[in-house]
Amino acid sequence: MIFNKQDKHEGNDLFKKKAEYKSAIRSRRLIKEAYIGLLKNTDANKISITAVVQEADINRGTFYAHYRDPQDVLEEITNDFLENFLQILKEFHFTIFLKDPLPLLKKFSQCFETDMDFFRRLTAARGCEPFMTKLKVLLMNYITNDVSVPQKVRNESAFKVSVNFFCSGIVAVYQDWLEGKLGENTEAITLTLNYIVVQMAKPIVESLM
Repeated sequence: MIFNKQDKHEGNDLFKKKAEYKSAIRSRRLIKEAYIGLLKNTDANKISITAVVQEADINRGTFYAHYRDPQDVLEEITNDFLENFLQILKEFHFTIFLKDPLPLLKKFSQCFETDMDFFRRLTAARGCEPFMTKLKVLLMNYITNDVSVPQKVRNESAFKVSVNFFCSGIVAVYQDWLEGKLGENTEAITLTLNYIVVQMAKPIVESLM
C-alpha cells in the first residue's frame, strides 16, 4: 500500500496526539497520587505546589500544564470520587432504596473502604470540609430528580424535608465513622443505619404505594 506525504504527516500527528494524551493522563495521575500521599500527613491548606511536584517527581511546568494550584488538584480528586458515587446511585431508584437500603449502603461503605486512610484525612483535615457537603448535595439532587418518584410527590415540601433529613443523617453517620467516632465495625454501622432508614421511611413508602 502506498501512502502519500499527507497521509504520513496525518499519521505522525495522530501518533503524537495519542502520545501527548497518554503523557497528560500519566502526569495527572502522578500529581493526584502525590497529593493523596501528602494529604495523609498534611492539612489540605498547607500542601504546596513544591511539595506536590517533589512527591510526584515532576517539574512545576508539568504541574501548571494541568492544575492552577493544590486546591485545584483536590477539587478533581473529590469530583472523581463523586462521579464514581453517582454511578453507584444510578443503579438504584429512591423508592427501592427506601424499601431495602442495605445494598446501596454496603456499596457506599465499600467506596470509602478503597482507601480509608485517605478518606479519613479528607473528611477531617482543615480545608476539606466542602467534600461532605458536596456528597450531601449530590445525594439530594439525585433523589429529588428520581423519576421513580411521582412528580407530585417530589413537589411536596414534606418530601423535600424528608430527603434533606435522610441525606444529612446518612452523610453525618459516614463522616463520624470515617473520623473514628463510631468504632471500626463497618458491618454493624451499616446494618444499624439500614434499620433506621427502613423504620423512618415507612410513612414515605406508604405514601408512594
